[in-house]
Amino acid sequence: MLSQGQDRRFRARHALIVAQLTTAAALILVLAVAALGFQIALLMTVEFDLDAPPEVFAFWLSVAAMLLFFNSVMLGVWLLTNRLRQMRAAINAAQISEQNVEQPNIDWFKALADRLGRRSWGLLWWQAGTFGTGVFFSVAAVLVIAIRFYFTGEVPAEGCDI
Repeated sequence: MLSQGQDRRFRARHALIVAQLTTAAALILVLAVAALGFQIALLMTVEFDLDAPPEVFAFWLSVAAMLLFFNSVMLGVWLLTNRLRQMRAAINAAQISEQNVEQPNIDWFKALADRLGRRSWGLLWWQAGTFGTGVFFSVAAVLVIAIRFYFTGEVPAEGCDI
């Protein structure tokens, strides 16, 4: 059993970690939305020569990156919704414990908050993983396109944002 001071420090550290999880998830979500916009603009402005195998590869890398960024955005929205549900369950458990109501209700809300908390960490890792993989694919596609422009001496079309 933790002493009162140890319990207070534990709760403060836990609150800090939970706040950092939420901040990290929101940051990845914002970056994923921006990267998704970039990827859509890239696919709309670059004319891929689908007869050249490297450009077909770049095209499919770009499509895969776009889908990964989209999945990262969806996971981020799910994660933030999950965090809101977790906080609501924790607040309900705290309110019930202050009112000295039946113990089973408190246990149910605590179990729900714990389950949602564990899910939040899994969602964060999936969100970060899909975003990181999307960045890797996007950079690889842009490099292939840039190499094409470099070796062919071709100038990108006006308005191309890469």
